[in-house]
Amino acid sequence: MSKNQTKPINWLSASKLKTVENCSFLYEGKYRLKLPDETNDGAILGGITHDILELLNNKPKYFKYVSKILKSDKLPAPLIKLLKRKLTSQKCSLDNLDKLISFILVALAYDFWMDGGEVKKPETYFELTGKYNTRGYIDAHAIYTDEKGDKYCIIRDYKSQKNKFTNKELDKNIQAYIYLLAAKKLYPQIKIEKSRVEFVLLQFPEDPIQVVQNVTDETLAGIEDYLTYIQGYIDEFGEEHSTSNLAAHQDYPKPEDGFCGKIMCGRASFKGELKKDGLNKLWSCAMKFPYDYFSLYEGEKLVKSAYTEAELLPVKPNQTIKQQHFGGCPAFNKKTVNIESEGFEF
Repeated sequence: MSKNQTKPINWLSASKLKTVENCSFLYEGKYRLKLPDETNDGAILGGITHDILELLNNKPKYFKYVSKILKSDKLPAPLIKLLKRKLTSQKCSLDNLDKLISFILVALAYDFWMDGGEVKKPETYFELTGKYNTRGYIDAHAIYTDEKGDKYCIIRDYKSQKNKFTNKELDKNIQAYIYLLAAKKLYPQIKIEKSRVEFVLLQFPEDPIQVVQNVTDETLAGIEDYLTYIQGYIDEFGEEHSTSNLAAHQDYPKPEDGFCGKIMCGRASFKGELKKDGLNKLWSCAMKFPYDYFSLYEGEKLVKSAYTEAELLPVKPNQTIKQQHFGGCPAFNKKTVNIESEGFEF
């Protein structure tokens, strides 16, 4: 990097923080090496659900439309047609259509218009910069006034995850804390201790709501200290740190710990190993086993990686594609190396 170039901001996110805490080598692969990662159906369904909710979150235009959906508990044919197009465009099986419809119905059924509040723009963008740097989007939020005249914020976040948060995960939910820090910056007049974050778990229609509340300003000050510390650690993270905290060297988690520790590595002893039924593959961490892949560079800057060369085409004149080999996690492979072949320019 030349003297005139500014070092890019290493933005913190809840997923990035969780990854670096849980396994240093998984962080190395996902964020420093930017290795290719297969998008799962759950993430695709969650993304489509967010798109539809943002579209419908226009009360003057869609109030009657949404009311009819809630009354019939069914989505109209044009909306279903749109969902099919979105699934197809993202190469996601139409077998997921019923689940996607259920996600949308769950979200709409839970106080979708946030009645009684001053509703803010859906998908509101925020940035928090300085000693730490984080940014993101708030799915939905509104400002309310209680009987004492105090203002507070309710933040809503739609989740497509398979499991609910454990009590321990809720108590230490960094995403909720970041949302509350953002709300504090956006609306200085609100009382943080009266504000809350509502997670809407779309896979649990009978009981979808989990809440983080009663957070104090003192707690948020402590969270800012933590974010400042972790920002420094991540900014200096290099290959020498990649084996400092391997999930494979940790214990299996207790139920209240959630998905962490040795269980993150998966049960498979080799890539593609099947379950006892002989049909379905045993799950394993994407970084567990070796594989070949391709990376796209602009000069020395890594732009992105993919499993096939075709996924990176076409390229610009100043870009180079390099075929590389990932050696897998050092806890399961004797030699873990990243070997670059000679690149070719276009």
